[in-house]
Amino acid sequence: MIKLAEIRASSALRELLGAPSLRPAATRLHTGLDACHTRLAAFERIVVGLHTPTRNWMAVLSGDGLAEKSMATCLHRAVAQLVVGPGETSREAVRSWPIDRDHLALVSVGWAEAVERRLRGEGAAALETNLADARTQANPRLPIWYVADARSARDSLSSHLPSPLPRTIAGTMHFDENVHVSLYATFADHASAELAYRRFMSARSDGAGIEPVAALLARDVNVRADEDMVGIAGHVRPGELVTALGDTGPSESSSN
Repeated sequence: MIKLAEIRASSALRELLGAPSLRPAATRLHTGLDACHTRLAAFERIVVGLHTPTRNWMAVLSGDGLAEKSMATCLHRAVAQLVVGPGETSREAVRSWPIDRDHLALVSVGWAEAVERRLRGEGAAALETNLADARTQANPRLPIWYVADARSARDSLSSHLPSPLPRTIAGTMHFDENVHVSLYATFADHASAELAYRRFMSARSDGAGIEPVAALLARDVNVRADEDMVGIAGHVRPGELVTALGDTGPSESSSN
């Protein structure tokens, strides 16, 4: 969940979005919005779901009139052009449904049937089933919160976190002059959580095996182990995070 209306005025967010590694994506986003004669300020909230192994995703965009026919058609086209894969056309890449006048659902074609069933009220969402416990660890009052089944993203997580890897992850992010983050990782049992805690603290002290962004976030946070969970909370200065992102992502000049 991203509550854009609550964070768009943040100076820390503006500085973060100026990171060279994020500029190409930001440029493509603004180009698409310009084509639809709208701006990011028109979006109040975005709910996103991802499944990393299959590259499936869904998003619900919320804002005044975003699902009216001409706007919905244009946003569908703009999003499709952002996510289109090799050998796909933009028409094949994305499906969309207006939920009501102010809410538009967009989904990768692989999840289209499942999302359509959910929009008809059939079945249950992951937040109500396998992620229900993790959801209680993320504060929904904050402008950005997320939950994830870490087992479905094991390959991508293994390059960022020391083993053992968690079962679920929940966290939040908010902004003032700093970027505030929290993360709560739930493991299979207490022994796994304790081992993960010790390995994280060891990696944090010597920086071994941690990428620049993770190392920065690990530097000034409070870490605690409790039963089967490891909790991490703290803040970083946006300029430092921009520098770390520059060390891990492509620059604008190398993205073409």
